[in-house]
Amino acid sequence: MTNAPRRTQVLRAHITKSPYFPRTEEAGAIQYYDYNHTYWPISYGRDPAEEYQAIHERAVLIDVGCERSVELRGPDALNFADYLCARNLRTMKPGRARHTAICEPNGVIFCEALVLKLSEDRVWICHGPVDFLQWANAINAHSDFDVDVFQTQVYPLAVQGLRAYEIMQELAPDAVDMKFFGWVQARVAGVETIIVRSGYTGAFGFEVFPLDPADALRVWDAVTEAGEPHGLMITPMIGPFFERGVTDWTYGHGLDLNPFEARLERAVNLDAGPFVGKEALEGVVEAGPERKLVGIRFGSEAELPPIEQFWPIEDGSGLVTRVKQSWYLGETIGSAVVTADTELDREVRVGHPGGVATGRLVALPFMD
Repeated sequence: MTNAPRRTQVLRAHITKSPYFPRTEEAGAIQYYDYNHTYWPISYGRDPAEEYQAIHERAVLIDVGCERSVELRGPDALNFADYLCARNLRTMKPGRARHTAICEPNGVIFCEALVLKLSEDRVWICHGPVDFLQWANAINAHSDFDVDVFQTQVYPLAVQGLRAYEIMQELAPDAVDMKFFGWVQARVAGVETIIVRSGYTGAFGFEVFPLDPADALRVWDAVTEAGEPHGLMITPMIGPFFERGVTDWTYGHGLDLNPFEARLERAVNLDAGPFVGKEALEGVVEAGPERKLVGIRFGSEAELPPIEQFWPIEDGSGLVTRVKQSWYLGETIGSAVVTADTELDREVRVGHPGGVATGRLVALPFMD
């Protein structure tokens, strides 16, 4: 239990709660966000510095059950996944995962995803906050792929931070020495799981997928017990992900960016395919991207309001799309979408609801 303030947010019955909801409530979650139609705890009422210190020096446990997965099953499962995704998946082997961009036919990013090849006829696509199931089924209905498409009932949790290795070594010793984006099937507290060497915090860690949601709490409780000697803390999604350039496409919705404008070119293989949006992206490469995603540094003294809508840069070069206080850098930083010819390493004025702020446009990432 925690001494954090009690939740006052009213939750709605039609939005799914992950299997870990009772434990996040016990841990003092005070605010949830609707991500993939699933409640995701985003605050426990603490000073964020406590949580950043925990992931930097010890380890954290995060409810990421909102990272929903769509399963493709059938003889054409891998071929259909390869058609939906901009990465080349045909060469992927069981035991490996790949990060990919997924695009609309016009080349605009639909979402990002982590793809796992479970077997020759089973693929998971763990996607960002979009109605991916409906989108994939609509494409499948007008294709000749021999594949079934359905939502899994799998809810992952994340163990991240400096001591994540020691915690998972106690629970699943055969899983800890995988390379990044490797995965294994292993039992944790007697529960069948898939453990992936991944996570969006920007720190070292693992994501654990209990295969039966009825057993998910047993896995959560086993992690908390194993983590107690290591100072494990239950937190929202934290870590140096933004500073290290780990993308979260939810901050770009409404801007119609393509992967080459959003620093996601590594998540596209134009020499493979065909895939949805390939022809449009080939045109982008030929003509050159019109915009680019960059960073902006406001300094340690900046006091800025929450960003509830994109803020205009006064010289007309673009929009600030995110602002946050960086515990790692000791200053307020953000991201901006600007025209491709915008010069960096210069100061700009940014209008916001509280007035005008001065920031310096810089290349991403902020840190390695």
